Amino acid sequence: RVRTDWMANKSRRGFDADIGDRRFRASVESFLLNGLSVHVAVVMDIAPLRSWLDFDRTLIRNSIILVTLLSALLLVIGWRRNRARRNIMKQEKRHDHQARRLEKVMGEREVLSREVHHRVKNNLQVITSLLRLEGFRSNDAPTKAVLQDMQGRVRTMALLHETIYRKGNFAAIDLGSYVGQIASECLKSLLITPGAVQLRLEVDALQVGLDQAAPCGMLMSELVSNCLKHGFPDGHTGEICISLRPLDSCGQWRLQVSDNGV
Repeated sequence: RVRTDWMANKSRRGFDADIGDRRFRASVESFLLNGLSVHVAVVMDIAPLRSWLDFDRTLIRNSIILVTLLSALLLVIGWRRNRARRNIMKQEKRHDHQARRLEKVMGEREVLSREVHHRVKNNLQVITSLLRLEGFRSNDAPTKAVLQDMQGRVRTMALLHETIYRKGNFAAIDLGSYVGQIASECLKSLLITPGAVQLRLEVDALQVGLDQAAPCGMLMSELVSNCLKHGFPDGHTGEICISLRPLDSCGQWRLQVSDNGV
């Protein structure tokens, strides 16, 4: 069958030949051997080759599809990562802007609070000066005593605002330091003979709010004034002791004022 197909067209070097229900690939080579014309035919079954080629084509097609899917997946992942990174950067910028704005607002509020406390302190000092002038003008002893007590109370409030203004802490104040300052101011203003009464402080540091510091300061001013008036009359000498110590581990503290006067 191969010879017949080749004889039909000798110009072909390769052709397909159907033998039965199968197709073969045939190739014929011609050459001279000792003056004789020799024809050599090579017949190859192309069915396995086609199977191999179909398998290779399927493998290549599946590989291309897989690479395409992987590339698309990588592109989607990269796009989502870039979008997430951009969102994070936007949130960071927004948070930074909010933090800067909050810091600015807090700074302005702190400046305003300091100014308010400073002006309140100045106004209270003006009131103290007016009360002192009224005391100098009055010749009535009970009136002078009342004006002097009022000066002490106003001075206590002014000292609180002055302490806040100097420390810059508007949420809490050291009660031990505050009561010590109040007692010292009371001795300076009420003691007739300087150095006759000594002040001994046994106080620990205790941070309290302004709503607690103000009444404690008023109470301390009254107690020290009573000690000077009734414990050391007519120039008696002695000592006033102020103690602020914790009672137990439950958060309770004791503020105590004592003297060794008459």
